[in-house]
Amino acid sequence: DQHSNKVKNFFLDVLSPLITEADNLSVELLDLILINIVEPNKSTNRHAHELTEQLLVKTGDAFEATIKLFFNQSLVLDKPNTKLVITSKIYDIIYELNQINSDLLISVLPQLENKLLSTEDSERL
Repeated sequence: DQHSNKVKNFFLDVLSPLITEADNLSVELLDLILINIVEPNKSTNRHAHELTEQLLVKTGDAFEATIKLFFNQSLVLDKPNTKLVITSKIYDIIYELNQINSDLLISVLPQLENKLLSTEDSERL
């Protein structure tokens, strides 16, 4: 299962333009990609995890709007998409995204701040 750097770079070279040139990235695509940065996928499929990390660093700007939409639905509107696997791992996703490419969370920080500063205990993270 050891992939050479040449193969990994090939995948990055193919996927990056597809993502950056897409008009709209769906939350379903986000789900498929982000599931690789959290457990158990992070440990069980190390190559997919590494490729996902590199992809998020290289194409992060393209994902920013979709990430904001996902967190807005889940945190602010309190209407999480239960069809997405990453919904149940939302706080792990926040942590991992911060580790990989913290710029992806800049537009999400105000939403997180509102949750943390809420006067209702049930509302706080």
